[in-house]
Amino acid sequence: MNLRTWILALSVALLVAGLAAAGAAAAIVGYRFDITPGARCVGGYGVDGETVTVTLRDRDGTRLTRRSVEVSSDNGFFRACLGTVVSPGMTLILNGESGGHSAVVPRFDARVDRVTNVLTGHAPAGMDIQGSINQCVPRLCAPNSPLELTATPQGTFSLDLGTDIDGQEFVSLGFQTLGGDRILTRATAPYMVVRQPRATMVQLWPSRSGQVTVRLRAPGGTLRASVTRTVTRGRAAAVTFRRDGRDVRGRAGDRIVADFAGDVDMTVPALGLFFDVPGDSVSGQCFANEWYTVTTGPTLEDSTFTTGQAGSGGSFTMELAELQSGWAVEVLCQDARGDQLRNLGTVP
Repeated sequence: MNLRTWILALSVALLVAGLAAAGAAAAIVGYRFDITPGARCVGGYGVDGETVTVTLRDRDGTRLTRRSVEVSSDNGFFRACLGTVVSPGMTLILNGESGGHSAVVPRFDARVDRVTNVLTGHAPAGMDIQGSINQCVPRLCAPNSPLELTATPQGTFSLDLGTDIDGQEFVSLGFQTLGGDRILTRATAPYMVVRQPRATMVQLWPSRSGQVTVRLRAPGGTLRASVTRTVTRGRAAAVTFRRDGRDVRGRAGDRIVADFAGDVDMTVPALGLFFDVPGDSVSGQCFANEWYTVTTGPTLEDSTFTTGQAGSGGSFTMELAELQSGWAVEVLCQDARGDQLRNLGTVP
């Protein structure tokens, strides 16, 4: 598990711990679920070390799937991946050696607008919700500000977060039912990652389903390439710039704009990477005064990363613990709105 994954898990753990503390008086000790509507896996609690069976039924009672999993002997937690999206209105049934439990999946979803910094969503009417704002630099996110809100009688909510939310930053939310189940969701601000230096590929993480158009423009505004793709909320998608049947590569000074958010406008920096093997350092260009991360190792799967902040002109020099010829290098530059440019290289 890399450090970013660990901290994402930490933010969820902190949220769950907060829910447990807030709902201790109402919680039922024993069988219960941790449910994220829209996910394919559920968590929960049973008797330490036993085997439990989790069944998912559709709204009409049709059995969709069933899984048997072992409960941890350390903390009584289990996780069951069902192979089917757990949607509102479905019923989860938990059976163990000492009893059982069931829960109807409620509607609980959220979206955050990275331009207005407003959080909106749906939850059971009148439900008290807890959460935290998680802010990010490349490859690293951490919970920052706690928040509380209450759903309206119509089952909706809206909250001005009062802080700037950039792409990839997210809000973790949750509430606890009277039956002891914890219901969780997350709203991630949409963002893109531009991959260089080969053919320019743009990976999209949208917060809305529909068509997205990404354009590559020369410094003077001339359109060099444009691509439109239908995307699905919460699912990554990738597009590659092509023109006249050929891949188009972004050049320093080009602008990449997209309409998945109202503030997407990345100017491509100079892309060269410079390696000082005896001095164990990597130099290059990112975005002025913004965060970047350098990842190095024999392969990117067997690597470590270090985060820093570029200078006022966008240049950086990162001193590393070790740098060897033949190692893979990834530099991930984050611009002022949270979109990222991924530059890959190999140490000569």
